[in-house]
Amino acid sequence: MPGFSLDLPADFADYEWEVETKGWFCEARIIVSGKRYRLNFYDPVRLGQEIESELQRGGALF
Repeated sequence: MPGFSLDLPADFADYEWEVETKGWFCEARIIVSGKRYRLNFYDPVRLGQEIESELQRGGALF
């Protein structure tokens, strides 16, 4: 039995194309030892946009 599992929304296949187009997804969860953690995925272009926007607002990103 693996020590973790990836949990995607049940209807993910219905809008997977939209996630690829937007370059961002935040509805995935990883379950490790009974604890759930939210995952955020970005493609490189979208990540660059997010970093630039956050820094312009004076925010922090790590």
